[in-house]
Amino acid sequence: MKVLPNNNLNIVSKAKRRPYRDFVMEMFRMDRKAPFRYDDETTRFLYVNGVVEVERKGAGENFVAFSCPFVQKRLFNYFSHELFADMGRINGPFENLIRRGPHGRKKRALGEPLFWL
Repeated sequence: MKVLPNNNLNIVSKAKRRPYRDFVMEMFRMDRKAPFRYDDETTRFLYVNGVVEVERKGAGENFVAFSCPFVQKRLFNYFSHELFADMGRINGPFENLIRRGPHGRKKRALGEPLFWL
């Protein structure tokens, strides 16, 4: 699927508006799926503008989902950059996060986080 850059910018511009922005941000951290309702203003606006789509699970069970992985990634990149302009160094998924001193002992000051960016 080839997506035009202008359409990509349009989707971001729609998703970053309030109150839609708050809903999209919640979609990234939801542990359960939000129900899709055509009569809900937020989901209807995001659906009409190509941000979300209906995910059907059985008879009468409709949930909100990002319209495609490309849109999800674009929105994630936009919002993560907006929230954290300078991410610095990001740890790898299997990187050991505990610093060790010269004798192999764990080294962490009181109140120091368990991970570093």
